Amino acid sequence: MEKFAVICSPDELPEISGMPESGMPLETWSEMIKDLSRKSKIELSHEVNPVIEIGGTVRGKKTGRHQDQFVEALPFYSGSGFVVKTYEFKVQN
Repeated sequence: MEKFAVICSPDELPEISGMPESGMPLETWSEMIKDLSRKSKIELSHEVNPVIEIGGTVRGKKTGRHQDQFVEALPFYSGSGFVVKTYEFKVQN
C-alpha cells in the first residue's frame, strides 16, 4: 500500500518548514499528517444566535432587490486556513 498527502496552505506551516532535509521516519511523518488533518477540520461546534430552524424546501438565494433575509442570516463556515488530503493506492502487476 502506498500513501501520500497533499497539503495546501496560503501560509508557511512550521511542521512542514521544520522538516529535516534528510527526511524523517515513517511513524513521525504519519503522526504529523494525522495532527495536521485534525487541525485542518472545519469547526462547526460554536453557537449560532439566533437559532435558525429549517423545514421544507430551501431554494437558491434571490438576487437583486429581492435579497432573502433568511439566507443572509445563515452562517458560513470555512476551514482553519489549510487543507490536508491523504490518498492511499495499491499498484498491482
